[in-house]
Amino acid sequence: MTTTAHAYTKTAYGMGQKLVNLSTDTFKVMLLSAYTVGATQDSAQFVADVLAVATEASGTGYTAGGQTLAGTSFANSGHITTLTASTNPSWNAAGGSLAAAYVLFFDSTPGSNATNPVLCYWDLGGTLTATNATFGLGIPGGGIMTWTVS
Repeated sequence: MTTTAHAYTKTAYGMGQKLVNLSTDTFKVMLLSAYTVGATQDSAQFVADVLAVATEASGTGYTAGGQTLAGTSFANSGHITTLTASTNPSWNAAGGSLAAAYVLFFDSTPGSNATNPVLCYWDLGGTLTATNATFGLGIPGGGIMTWTVS
């Protein structure tokens, strides 16, 4: 299956409102078992907007609310800014199973689903399941997301 990354339209708007600080905020990754994307790619600004039409995954080794991304940083090169993490998030589903079809990246610093800005989501191309194994995400060399200015 092919993973496709999508930025939320309101991510840049949230940065302009100073809701997201790429230098100091804490970022998390949440697994979703189902998500009816529809217009939310353009309209969602906060985690609650996504969870109104999505179901957070549940399963062995997964904690509701997602996992903090370790070593997040951003860099700029030419017209491209990249957000990345130093380690790949993973969940140990030993003794059970964990399934997800989407991955949500968000800023958890504000503190609640109603105020935590969404950054982007990954469509995993279908439901992936780890049974008695590790469910891992590979952060590509290109980062979690990039912004290009032209």
